[in-house]
Amino acid sequence: MVQNQIRSLFLLFTGEEELPDAVQPVLDEAVLEVQQALKDGADEDDARLNWLAAAVASAAFSCFMYSVTFAFGNVGEALAIVVMVIQVAGSGGTFPIEALPKVFQWIYPFLPFQFGMKAFKECIAGMYGVDYWINVGKMALFLIIALLLGLALEPPFRKLNHTIEKSKEKTGLMI
Repeated sequence: MVQNQIRSLFLLFTGEEELPDAVQPVLDEAVLEVQQALKDGADEDDARLNWLAAAVASAAFSCFMYSVTFAFGNVGEALAIVVMVIQVAGSGGTFPIEALPKVFQWIYPFLPFQFGMKAFKECIAGMYGVDYWINVGKMALFLIIALLLGLALEPPFRKLNHTIEKSKEKTGLMI
């Protein structure tokens, strides 16, 4: 119901029927965060910071998914899914990073999921200096890097992506 109201407002202001794909996850996250804050009776400042962390994380991860898919086509879709699954396991989301295999400990510094988790921890357990802002800033930096990489890598791979698309169409196995 809330999404329909957001879409109606967007239609009123822009004349467009659909929300841009990059905006939809951030708005979805805003609705979820507000619902959670109302349910838990969270402090107003913490709820705002929690929403900001969620919005930046959502935008960063969505931008990564779109950028990889844009640059590499179908191969990028598969790559984006694999990277996101690796992030859950490799960023300490399931176990402390020290308890994970060495390969995950090695890639840990390069996974942006950890910054989102750290920002959420700051909102939940209390702020420690400027750690929250550092983590949100790192996610925003990841968003910019993902966007630039997607734009830079698409032209060189355009011909290869087209060849893969044609090959996929010939098989008749995938739509």
